[in-house]
Amino acid sequence: MARTAAPDTATTIGGAAVAAAGPLALTRQLDVGDVTALLLLAEVALAVGCGLLAARRIVDRSRAGVAALIVTGLGPLLFRLAPVPGVAVGMTLLWLVTAATVVAAVEIARTTRLGGVARWAFVVVAADALLVAVMSTVPLGAFPLAYVDWHLDAVRPVALLVWGVAVAVQPHLPAIRRRAGAVDTAWRESTTVGGASETRDSRERVPHD
Repeated sequence: MARTAAPDTATTIGGAAVAAAGPLALTRQLDVGDVTALLLLAEVALAVGCGLLAARRIVDRSRAGVAALIVTGLGPLLFRLAPVPGVAVGMTLLWLVTAATVVAAVEIARTTRLGGVARWAFVVVAADALLVAVMSTVPLGAFPLAYVDWHLDAVRPVALLVWGVAVAVQPHLPAIRRRAGAVDTAWRESTTVGGASETRDSRERVPHD
C-alpha cells in the first residue's frame, strides 16, 4: 500500500512534464508538416520530468532506480542531439536505455511512495521499449516492423501520459478524497432534509374529515 504523502510540488511538476511528453510525441501522427520542434520538446519534457521524479526519490532509496529513471528520461533526447558513430554503438546505447527503462519500471512497481496506476503504468512503457529493442536486434518478419511504426505513435506516448498524470495527482489524492467525501456528505444531507420536508408538507396537505 502506498504511503500517504503531503502534496509535493516537484513530484506534481515532474509527473505533469512526463504527461505532457505523451501528447507532444503523438504529433508525429498529424499531417501538419515538420514536427521536429514538438518532438524535441517532448523529449526535453520527458528528461525534465524523469529528472525531477528521480530527485524526489519516487523509487524510495533505490540508487539503481534513481539512475535508471534519469537514463530513461535522457535517452531519447541524447539520441536526437548526439550523432551515434555506427550501428554497433547505436544498438548498445539502445539496449542500455532499454535496460534502464526496465529497471526503472521494476523499482517503481516496488516503491511504497506510489499506488494504483502511478505504480504500474510505467510497466507498459518498459514492455514497449523492450519489445522494440528486441525487434530492432532480431529480424522477426513483417508484423514486428509494422509494430515499430505503430508503437511510436500510440503505445508509449499514451502510457507516458497515463503514468505522468497518475504520478502528478498521487500527492493530492488524500485532499481530493476528503473534498469528494465532504461533497458527498453534503449532498446526502441536503437530499435527506429535502425529502423530509416534502414528506412533512404532503402530510400537512392531506384533507381531514
